[in-house]
Amino acid sequence: MAEINISGYCDPKFAKVEEVFRKNFQNGWEFEGASFAAYHKGKCVVDLHGGYADKSSLAKWTDKTKTVVFSTTKAVGALCVAVLVDRGYIKYEQKIASFWPEFAQNGKEDITVLHVVNHQKKANLDIELFIGLPPSEEYTVARLTKPSFSYFLREVWHQPSILFLIFSMVLNFSLGKGFPQALGYCDWLRPAKYITCNNPEVHFIEQTAALGITNAKNLAKLFSLVLKGDIISKDLIENFYEPLINENDAILSFILAKGHGFMYEPHPKKPGKWLFGHPGFGGNNVMIDPEEELIMAYVTNGIKNGNGEKTMTYRMLRDAVFDSLDKFPKGDFSTGTEGLGEAAAAMLD
Repeated sequence: MAEINISGYCDPKFAKVEEVFRKNFQNGWEFEGASFAAYHKGKCVVDLHGGYADKSSLAKWTDKTKTVVFSTTKAVGALCVAVLVDRGYIKYEQKIASFWPEFAQNGKEDITVLHVVNHQKKANLDIELFIGLPPSEEYTVARLTKPSFSYFLREVWHQPSILFLIFSMVLNFSLGKGFPQALGYCDWLRPAKYITCNNPEVHFIEQTAALGITNAKNLAKLFSLVLKGDIISKDLIENFYEPLINENDAILSFILAKGHGFMYEPHPKKPGKWLFGHPGFGGNNVMIDPEEELIMAYVTNGIKNGNGEKTMTYRMLRDAVFDSLDKFPKGDFSTGTEGLGEAAAAMLD
């Protein structure tokens, strides 16, 4: 078997996470590159990366590598709105037309800030997360790669529910469902025909819905600071613990739990509880467990067909984190430089 490029840091108490991360590559589920990070109680307990930033040129994924995280960027956009709310500049219930009068045209006069974030720059925090990438950082961006047809069939074999997800999205967008009929035939609704997220000119665009560029550690670190109350108040954060909406999405035709601009997934260990954050196209994800003070981020340039917890590589890593937490008494998670896992040791060789 060819040598697999795995590096980073993993606290020994989370050794299972490193094992799963490595097996994702060994078993062929990761066919390009990926990074995974977890913060627990303000400490980085997992920071792993491996594979290739560009397999076609044998460029390895390093600790500097970043990639487009698609809709996972929306979690950062929701955070930006939360900062404005926390500082008193706007209110979630405020009508958008109150500060943008022209928005009221065509029957939109009653739409509030909360309506917008539910539908669905960087402060001085030493975090490499870009919405509008400086040209000087372009060399760090991994090349996005589509899965092969054989990989697609393998994913569907293991997760048949992916077919329903893909079929619903393709059918609804091809018919323009949820839009006035005329919009179903507008070319500007199909931008993928004209642009590619591997294009440096696209990376330069400041687009909060889908064009954030980062890696797992920086994404997890950002929301670790959020949970600590360093970016917004803890009182405001408590509003995000539960979804405001948990119903069939009019556009995607499957049930989505969402609120305040975040998406939610059921807690894998605590029935009735939620993780909040935002998944992105291709399998990218960031999720937060406020009770455990836990943040997990998964970033990949090898596009997966699933989304959110239907992305098997992410789900196995997430479950390994919670399995690790279950093995030890509460509070028995000291971290520090003594916690070098196999990947970290390899990096020091």
